[in-house]
Amino acid sequence: MPKLFRIETDRISLTWSLSRDEPILPAYSTLTPPPGQLRIVPRRRDIVFSANNWRSGVPEGVAGDWQQIVGPRLFEEKEYLFHIHAKHGQLISFTHRDPVLIRAVQNEDSNSVHGNINFGSQVGLTLFSIALDGIPEVDFEVEVFPTKIDYAFDYEQLTAEIQDVCTGLALEYLRSTFKLGLGSREPRSSLLEWAILLKHAISDLEQAVFYISQHPHRNIEREPGTIRAERLKRTDASVRRAVLRGAGTGRFLCEGLKFPCREKISERTPRSTLDTPEHRWLAHQLKSIRRRLSQILSELSDTSKGVNLQGARKERQTRVHEEVLQLEQRIAHLSQTELLNSAGAIPPPNFASMKLLGTPGYREAYRAILLLSLGLRLTGGPIRMSLKDLSTLYEYWCYISVLGTVSALVGAQLPVSSLIRPEQNGLRVALQRGRETKVHFPLQNGRQIEVIYNPQFKGNQSFLVPQQPDILLTIKDPSWPALHIVLDAKYRVDNSPDTVARYQSPGPPQDALNVLHRYRDAIVDTEASSDKPKRTIVEAAALFPYRELQTGSFRESRLWRSLERIGVGAIPMLPNGANYFREYISRILIKGGWSLADLPIGHRSLECSMDWRQAASKPVLVGVLKPGYEAEHLAWIKRERTYYMPMLQRQRRQYQVSSVLFFSPTALRIPGAITHAADVESVEILSRKEIKTPWPFSRDADQTQVVYHLGALRQLPKAIPFKTGTKFGLRRPRWTSELGAARATTLNELILETEPEWRLYEDLQLSEIEFYVDPDSPVLEDPDDPQGRAWFRIGSVSVNFRGAAGFLIRRLGIPDRYVRSAEAVIEILSPK
Repeated sequence: MPKLFRIETDRISLTWSLSRDEPILPAYSTLTPPPGQLRIVPRRRDIVFSANNWRSGVPEGVAGDWQQIVGPRLFEEKEYLFHIHAKHGQLISFTHRDPVLIRAVQNEDSNSVHGNINFGSQVGLTLFSIALDGIPEVDFEVEVFPTKIDYAFDYEQLTAEIQDVCTGLALEYLRSTFKLGLGSREPRSSLLEWAILLKHAISDLEQAVFYISQHPHRNIEREPGTIRAERLKRTDASVRRAVLRGAGTGRFLCEGLKFPCREKISERTPRSTLDTPEHRWLAHQLKSIRRRLSQILSELSDTSKGVNLQGARKERQTRVHEEVLQLEQRIAHLSQTELLNSAGAIPPPNFASMKLLGTPGYREAYRAILLLSLGLRLTGGPIRMSLKDLSTLYEYWCYISVLGTVSALVGAQLPVSSLIRPEQNGLRVALQRGRETKVHFPLQNGRQIEVIYNPQFKGNQSFLVPQQPDILLTIKDPSWPALHIVLDAKYRVDNSPDTVARYQSPGPPQDALNVLHRYRDAIVDTEASSDKPKRTIVEAAALFPYRELQTGSFRESRLWRSLERIGVGAIPMLPNGANYFREYISRILIKGGWSLADLPIGHRSLECSMDWRQAASKPVLVGVLKPGYEAEHLAWIKRERTYYMPMLQRQRRQYQVSSVLFFSPTALRIPGAITHAADVESVEILSRKEIKTPWPFSRDADQTQVVYHLGALRQLPKAIPFKTGTKFGLRRPRWTSELGAARATTLNELILETEPEWRLYEDLQLSEIEFYVDPDSPVLEDPDDPQGRAWFRIGSVSVNFRGAAGFLIRRLGIPDRYVRSAEAVIEILSPK
């Protein structure tokens, strides 16, 4: 059992291991995965961490540092074992938000806990908590990676395209893992997104309301009444008019007065009140929140009654019901404060006031409630969001991608967000199951093609067993009966030696291929004029997540060739890797008589694109030479094959550097430029005094350094200078990727580190759009925010790549907008 990490304090020790010693990276992956994560959060003030803390996946010099955030990679669908021991006999509590994940936890005795954990097809961050005798001891957060698709490219693109239809489609209220996001103004949002935002904002809302209760702002009301004339303290215009008119009660008083007045005079007595417009607004908003929570609870109860839930689903449903009920109780408690109980009628629509917007307490409550009107976006941020199982996300993405591919081939516009109607049931947002979702595309001569999600074939004597494939393409011709093509999305890949030998490629499991044979034979024409039904399935293909190692290699596999030979096979399908599917659909349309432009696979361009994608996943360091010792430093690097830089606690890419570029300043050449490079062979952690150099070390001799042991120093065929007109040099190390290093012709272009940024950069250069690239200020890499560093400035518009969220388009005075691809950015920015 390979050990992955160990956490030990003065009170507990935890070990985490892989259950079996087996390779866990897919053999067909060509991209360098990002580093893993292990973030340890102490929960006790006087906690002491032992020297026995250890984690794999980092250099040995920092493996024992509990403050590091880099750690081993955990993977989906793998079995992990853990063991926790309390050193002083306390009762251990090992908890997680998802009860299903830790259902296999067992107690050895009163002070030891062990068990096994399997994340299934869930990926992202996950947080565990350990407590002793009910007192929190330590939390730790790890990251779960997919094994069948690339995490940094395919997964982000997949979630971005699903969010382009509806963010709620990608989310679940409760799962074992989570991704980070933030509130975003979306055209529509779901009740699920509202509930996630409420769970995030309710603590701030409680603090704000409690603060308002202790420091309320009051209004002054004046109530009409009568008062004896001698007790009158304040006169205003209304009092003076009453005296002149002789209004009031009792006899007239004249002694010592210019004007006679009554013994008792009418007056409006001032009184302090909590019934203010701001308090009315808060009370109304809390009542609205309670109504929505009551609606969710009702729908959850109806779902539990209508479906006999078992096992994991029942446990999750129970936990979700408990959390929503707790939210409802907390809001009810806020509504019952004296402050809000005294509030009167509902304020006018769109009410706002300077007190509500700027006064302490009121301001925080307003912001928390305003957050609930937003949607969600997976783009890094403070809000934790659970995503659907990756198998479900892959099925949804396949349907959306099939629609996009078919629409492109037939030349039709596809407003996906309006054609795909997610089904919302309480905290569940999904594509409708049990009801067909059809999208029609008109063709020439009265023909048409339909893309149907989740078709059902049942309720007829022709169907012995109900059949329900994922996607059905139906080709309709006035002269021919309808013909069907079955597409089944399978988030499963078998890359065992037997499978590769049989099919000459990894592929879906055999049972998935057998299902295709069943669909072809079982789905028949129920409207046939003869007594015996006829088959209507032309071909059946499994869509599975695979990217070939060598361009064109899958074409030689039996899985591809069998599609045309026997009508059953498999097609690889991934974001930016749907070329085989496009070719397949084009071939089907030609066979049906449609004449459409063929989309040939450009082997050279695809191979180059794959190389660039691989290069984009490898970080590169741009090193600088020591001022005053430039020539000596460069000679020392060449001789010792070593380069070093101070260790940065939160810069995870320091340990993943694949190569180092070296900048030669004006002391060595004019103009200054990157002139040399070397590959990194190993990484070591040393103090500065342990590194022997011809020049003296800095004042801090014990400063920790990351030391890169290099291959041979080589001179670049062509130096990379700054862009013409740049007047500054390079004084500190910079970061880029192998893609940036390979493509950049100037130092300014090194900020383009990712493939999507280069895609947009090239497209903008070829368009008629004037632009320039402006880098963000260099900051330490935030592992929770995968956004790019380059801002594309086009007039008053700024564009920035935001990872899983796609491209952010920002314009002054207009709400931020997200689009999923560089092509969409160009379409929006192109002059009409």
